Amino acid sequence: MPRFLIAVTPDGGAVMSALEPNFEKDIYEDTFRLVVSSDEPEIILRDGIFKNACVISPKGCFVSEDSD
Repeated sequence: MPRFLIAVTPDGGAVMSALEPNFEKDIYEDTFRLVVSSDEPEIILRDGIFKNACVISPKGCFVSEDSD
């Protein structure tokens, strides 16, 4: 069972993710992701049920809430 991912993207960026299984979709999704591309870091945090997210970047902090 994968738990942590470190990768380099084709454009030279870097990605680190903490993975959790999403049993509803039968896939792995990340609850934490750090992306660095074009010298712009971005952190994405999601809750344990993969519905709400917070994005932190030099442009600010943005929160999305899924309203099912």
